[in-house]
Amino acid sequence: MPARKNVDVRLSRQVPIGRTKAEVIAEVTNIFNTVQWSGVSNASVAVVAATGVPVSPLPTSGDQLTPSGGYEQRQFQLGFKFIF
Repeated sequence: MPARKNVDVRLSRQVPIGRTKAEVIAEVTNIFNTVQWSGVSNASVAVVAATGVPVSPLPTSGDQLTPSGGYEQRQFQLGFKFIF
């Protein structure tokens, strides 16, 4: 399977409001929205001779495989917290 590359960002700021504080939290998962494969399948079946030698060509690169599942794509979350 191809390498899994993921960039996550979290930003948090506290803002004073009178005698209390408010915190604003922003999180982004997979900020560049890269495709994340969790499994692959080969569309063709490899035929093997009785001696164990493959008769049909085997996949040599990830381009010859079909993704069968994936991880989450870009996700944004915004949260607020009040401290008193």
